[in-house]
Amino acid sequence: MEAHRRNNNWLPPPWAIVALVILGFNEFMLLLKNPLYLMVFFIIYLVSKALWVQMDLAGEFHNGT
Repeated sequence: MEAHRRNNNWLPPPWAIVALVILGFNEFMLLLKNPLYLMVFFIIYLVSKALWVQMDLAGEFHNGT
């Protein structure tokens, strides 16, 4: 019963969430202070999304090829 309850939990432990928030605060502030990084990440996202759609990778993964 205990093992099933531990395996059924999909969230990380609370201390890990707090550590991610504390350690990630510096990177969040970097993005707010220098929006050029945010623009670069957005352009990378757009290009990768366009390639994903153009190459129909969802269909390829669905077919298992």
